[in-house]
Order: sequence, then C-alpha cells, then structure tokens
Amino acid sequence: MQVHRILILVLCFWSCSKKTSAQKELTIADPTIFLHKGTYYLYGTSPESGQGFLVYTSKDLMNWSNPVGATRGMALSKEHTFGTTGFWAPQVFHYRDKFYMAYTANEQLAIAVSDNPLGPFRQSEKKQLSGEGKQIDPFLFQDEDGTWYMYHVRLNNGNRIYVVKMKPDLSDIEPGTAKEILAAEKPWENTWNANWPVAEGPTVIKRSGKYYLMYSTNDFRNPDYAVGYAVSDHPEGPFVKSDDSPIINRKTLGVSGPGHGDLFTTTDGKFKYVLHTHFDRTTVAPRLGAIIDIKFEQGNVNEKIVADPTSFRYLKTAIAQTFRNPLLPSGADPFSYWKDGYYYYTHTLVDRISLWKTKTLSGLTGAKEVTVFRPPSIASYAKDIWAPEIHSIDNKWYIYFSAADNKGRNNRIYVLENKKKDPTRGKWKMKGKIAASSDYWAIDGNVFEYQGKQYMIWSGWENERSRHQNIYIATMKNPWTISGDRVCISKPELEWEKIGKRNEPTDTATVFVNEGPQSLIRNEQLFVVYSASGCWTDNYVLGMLRLKGSMNPMDASAWEKTPQPVFSGSAEAGIFSPGHNSFFKSPDGRQDWILYHANDRPGMGCAQYRSPRAQRFRWKADGSPDFGKPVPLKNPLMVPSAISIQNN
Repeated sequence: MQVHRILILVLCFWSCSKKTSAQKELTIADPTIFLHKGTYYLYGTSPESGQGFLVYTSKDLMNWSNPVGATRGMALSKEHTFGTTGFWAPQVFHYRDKFYMAYTANEQLAIAVSDNPLGPFRQSEKKQLSGEGKQIDPFLFQDEDGTWYMYHVRLNNGNRIYVVKMKPDLSDIEPGTAKEILAAEKPWENTWNANWPVAEGPTVIKRSGKYYLMYSTNDFRNPDYAVGYAVSDHPEGPFVKSDDSPIINRKTLGVSGPGHGDLFTTTDGKFKYVLHTHFDRTTVAPRLGAIIDIKFEQGNVNEKIVADPTSFRYLKTAIAQTFRNPLLPSGADPFSYWKDGYYYYTHTLVDRISLWKTKTLSGLTGAKEVTVFRPPSIASYAKDIWAPEIHSIDNKWYIYFSAADNKGRNNRIYVLENKKKDPTRGKWKMKGKIAASSDYWAIDGNVFEYQGKQYMIWSGWENERSRHQNIYIATMKNPWTISGDRVCISKPELEWEKIGKRNEPTDTATVFVNEGPQSLIRNEQLFVVYSASGCWTDNYVLGMLRLKGSMNPMDASAWEKTPQPVFSGSAEAGIFSPGHNSFFKSPDGRQDWILYHANDRPGMGCAQYRSPRAQRFRWKADGSPDFGKPVPLKNPLMVPSAISIQNN
C-alpha cells in the first residue's frame, strides 16, 4: 500500500464565522503602479519580502488580479538578480523599448531589465549600484534634457533623501554626484522624537519648470507616518518643503500609517497616489495597499499638491489574502487533507463523523456538512468518537477514529473505508478495530509512510489498569491491520507532561498524558509531535520526539524527546491549552503550517469551547521545526501561499 502524503492543503474555511471574516484588501507595502497600454501593473514590498516582487494587474484600478508575474507570480525573483533578502520599494518604468525595475535588496540598490512588465526582470551581471553605506527606496527620473537622476534614501544618522546622477545606460551612478536634499526636521516629520528621524519613499514629477518631491516621514510603525512634499527649481535642489504638508496623514484619512507610495497618471490623464497603510489601528503588518486622488492647484507662488481624502480607497483582490484565528467557533482535534483539487476538513463531533468539501478559501461557509458515519447505539464504537483523520491510500479513502463502547469505556481505534473518488459520496464500510497484538485502551491514531514502510502511532495505556497515556508505534500490513506488536516511544516522565489532576465529583485522580501524536517528515528526518498533560488543565502543551538519524522507528532507543515543550499557551496572546495538532503545506509547497485547537480563556478544559487555529512555522538550522509562539487572535495572518497553483 501507499500512503499519499499531504502535499498541498488550503484551509478553505477562514470566513465561516464572524470572528474569522477574511480580508480581501490587497496586502502590499511601498507600492508603485505602472500604466502600460491600458493595463495597470502593481508592484510593491510583499509581506514575505525575501523572494522578490509580486505583480498584480487591473484594467480599472478597482478589480485586481491575483499575482500574475512570470516566475511563480513574481515579476522579479531573487534567482535572477542581485539580492538574497529584503526586497523593498520597487519602481518600474519603460526606457528604450525595455522595462526597468529599480529596487532595494539587502539594503542596497539595484536595477533589473525585462521585455515585459510581468517579468522576468533579470540582470546580466548580478550586482548592486555603487554608493556609500546602506541605501534604499530608489526612484529614477529623467529630465527633459535626457539626464537621469536617482532619488533614494541613505541610512546616515537617520533616513535621509539623496539624489545622484545616473549613467545614460542606467548601468550605475555617476561617481561624485551624490547629494543630500532632504531630511526629517519638522515636528510633524518626527512625532515620536526619535533619535533616528526618517524621510523616505521619494517620488518626483516636473510641472511648469518646477520639480515636486513627494516623500514620507516618521518611522513606518508610527501611526503618524505621513506624506508631504517639497519644491525646487532644479532636480538636485535645493528643495523647499511646503507649508501645506502633510497632505496625507491619519488625521485626514482616519487610518493609521498612510504613506510610502508613488504618483501615477490614469488612462484619462488624472493623477493618483498609490500608498500603503497599517493593517488597522492596532496592527501594523501586513500593510494594505490603497489609492487616493491627487490634484495640482494654483497656490500663491507655485502649484500646490492636494490629496482628496474622500477619494481614498483600498485596493482589493478577488481572493482573501489574510485571516484571523480561530478558524471556526468550535472544533477540537482538527484535521484536513487535500486531493484532486478539493479540501476535506474534519474535527471531533463526539457522536458522528462529518466532512466538509470545498475548493475555495472561503468555501466552507457555503459547503455542506456531510455526515459520513454515525455509529449504532449498541456497537463497541457507539460513543465518544474522537480525533477523526481522513487519508487517501491506494486510491481508497480511509477514516481513522477513536471510539468507546455504549458505556463510554474500552476506547479503541477504528477504521472506515470508501472506494468512491469523492469521500463525501458512496458508502463508508466499517473495516473494524485496528489494534496491536497487545490490545489495550487506545485513541488518536495517525498513519504515515517513512522510508517505504507504513506505520501507525497512537496514544494508549500500558495495560488495562493504567490510566496514564503513552505514545506507541507499530508497522502496518495494510490500511486496516497492524502487523505485530506495538513499541512504546514516549511516556509522560517530564514535569510538564505530568500535570493532570482531575477535578470531577467522581474522579479526582491525577493522570499523566501523552496523546494526539502527529508525524512530521522533512528531508528524511522524522518527528512526532504530541500533546502533553491533561487537556482539562491550562497546561496542555505540545512536545516532540525526534528519530535519531535514520534509525529504525520501531527501536524505542532511537527516539529522543525535547526537554521542554515546543508549543505552549500564552495568556498574553489569549491562547490557552493549545494541542492535538496536525500539519499541512501551502498550495505552492513552500510553507509549512500547524493546525491545532486551543481555548480563548483559562479554565475551559476539554469542552466544546476548543476551536481550531492555524499558523505558519519555520525550521531551525538543525533541521527541527520551530513552531514559535501562538499568534494572538487579534493579529491578522497571511493565507498560505498559492502562487504556483495560480501561475505555472
């Protein structure tokens, strides 16, 4: 048999409750819009700025595509150009039948070239532009005499705006021409009185012989981040700041952190300014893209720049880009599986097993809950149906679940089989109990393949009299049969695993718990993540086992346990008793995610208050997972990346 590992999974249920209302605002920072042949191209700093620059398109500035760049949705990808991280603040323009992108990477400046605004933008030689120190936020401007200038920011006792002449072929700067032209010195430009004042994000336009420089000030995390402008008779200054500044700020717009954008003209010749804002009034990132109308009106001496606050609106895409936990109001032991373009989700419902099938991120709201199994009242699996998992093995569907008899005792693991292509259709056949030769109390079965062999791991008792729960492993003969006996690979022996005092009228025993084991494999390294201590306590946490090298998983001595929990609750984050997790990858296969349940408040125990949450995790240098800390419920999260499905 062959267990098909979960390669791609999208949580398709992020808008199924009021708490999880998905945001369709476009998440982008330092945006720029380039108009070419009736199509608007939007670029900017992505929430994940270590890969390159995504590009979105629109015909009307109202409806924006998903990322459509030539390389996994990106117009510029780091494999083609200078830079390994920190891809910020791009600018795109057309020159000599080529498209140019000036950008920041590694806190240096670079220019790449393409034949298409969708990319791929490349460099024949991967290199940065010359210059002293750290440089960011390039903006190239060609004057009427053909001279090219690059406005940019240098980090020198603050973020300061400089200008430098460029060589005619834009291959590098002209040596000795760099000049500082603007710094943050006015009260509105540094409302935090920071020791490192900030002026950044320059944009330049020439009108009636005057040069207008729009710029942003204050730290980008400051709600008072704002846009002002200065005027000069020469592209190299001196620039005189306008008394009308700031022209865009939170006071005029009612949003936090507006700024760092670019001026562009529409198909009908009107001016607009594209910018970013904070996600909301309490959260900076991910930042959101927006546009606002700009007019040049005659002032006492020069024209003045006026932003129309009534025209301000956010840029939106058809597919939500962010979500907030919890994913559902209730649902313990969550599990999801992807196959053939559909997503199947399930969790503990106690008296039945249901599946939700959906194609879209927000589709679960409209998806029908399909009850695929309800036990007979007199069966050995009549009650306490816990922790269902659905898997596709050898072109058949299997659901593994835990259940007790009609008296709520003798918990064991059972398996159902369905031969239909669609697991929400057809008949689910009971294949029976799945147990080792030493058949004792058992729950929370998880199946996986490792180095060509099939295994099951679960939580069980050492004997019929024990109530303490250990983690066991066994090899499998087929999807419904364990071959041979079990091997114990973990017992609750550490202090943080042994918090289990029960406080029920008829049960005050202390139970030590290892349960909910889940396999996690990367680069042939095998991990088992499990839940420890009683779920009825506020000390429920995740621990982890690691198989040493490529030793035999059936060798108990081949496993080593982390001395401390790898994922714990946080009163500050409002997350208590996180546990019984599963794992999935993003649709493009680049991201790893953990799906788990938790409570919103202390003292809520193992009841219906547990709700499913998801967050991305990363990997440490030694190859082990780094789950970090639970993300607070108020914090927005980016949805799992899906670029490779949408493009390529």
